[in-house]
Amino acid sequence: MLRFLALATFTLLASPLGASAWSLPEDHHAYSLFRRTQAPSPTDGVKYPVVGSSAWYNAYPQDLASAVSKMPKAWVTALNAAVKAGKIPDIPPSTMGPNGVPVYPSGYSPTSSKVCSGSEQCRIPGDIWEAPANHVGCGFDDGPLPPTTKLLAYLKEQKQHATHFFIGLNIINNANEFLATHQTNHDDIAWRPPYGDTDKRVFAIAKEIFGLTGILWNHDTNDWSLTTGGTTSSTINKEMTTWLTGPKSPGLIILEHELSDQSVQAFIDNYPKMKGNGWTVISDARLSGHHVYQNSINATEPVTRKDSVIVSSTASKKRNHRRKLENN
Repeated sequence: MLRFLALATFTLLASPLGASAWSLPEDHHAYSLFRRTQAPSPTDGVKYPVVGSSAWYNAYPQDLASAVSKMPKAWVTALNAAVKAGKIPDIPPSTMGPNGVPVYPSGYSPTSSKVCSGSEQCRIPGDIWEAPANHVGCGFDDGPLPPTTKLLAYLKEQKQHATHFFIGLNIINNANEFLATHQTNHDDIAWRPPYGDTDKRVFAIAKEIFGLTGILWNHDTNDWSLTTGGTTSSTINKEMTTWLTGPKSPGLIILEHELSDQSVQAFIDNYPKMKGNGWTVISDARLSGHHVYQNSINATEPVTRKDSVIVSSTASKKRNHRRKLENN
């Protein structure tokens, strides 16, 4: 559990909870774990330090030890209740092997139905591994970092939406540069396990405690290793050409990073191939087939509490307008 919490990379986006119930209802226990909306909506009653201030920075854990000591009591309480109810499989946590691949103790095969490790491409129903046919999911891991600036500029130029799977410490260390523009309101959360290191225990914790849905990938550029010689831009370009000129079913979720100028450039070099080969490129947040914003037309319009939304012709017009904004 502790390793899961320390390594989980979160992004505020949607979780496919059913055709008519995409976002978490307010009586779901995970809703209160992440309540952070501003007045006049209900909040947790806490006045928080200014983002980027030393008080704000020091409130967050800087390493695993401090993460354990500062873990919210509500999280531990929810975990203990789920374990007592038999909802969390009794599987020992994986450890990182010398080759960078998660390993399990003897007697726990990562490919067994009991464990079902994502690092071994074992797919647990409920996680998202591939895009719909004819679609490419657009998302980036491990930001925000200095190369994020270049990436965001290109995405804006192309009018392309994307999902950013940020790392907590990178958010803390780049707060002044990146957090000022994060104004949108989302009711639900998804996550991407580092190294694809998920299994039935981790899946259950994510689902039962936090209401999280995992978004993984079916193609990997290994662009994270561009700066260490693990791969080259030429290799990535060849792989992208093969994938993007190949079958369009299933759709593609390509693991990409905003770690370095090289990894960002690899995306920029190959994005035209996505469009040129007839793919529809959508943010990973929309892979579930639902809208990203559940209770506001866009990032600047007032937020409507979803429990009090009234369906009307006006609401229908706003919904259509929202779809246009998301698509453009």
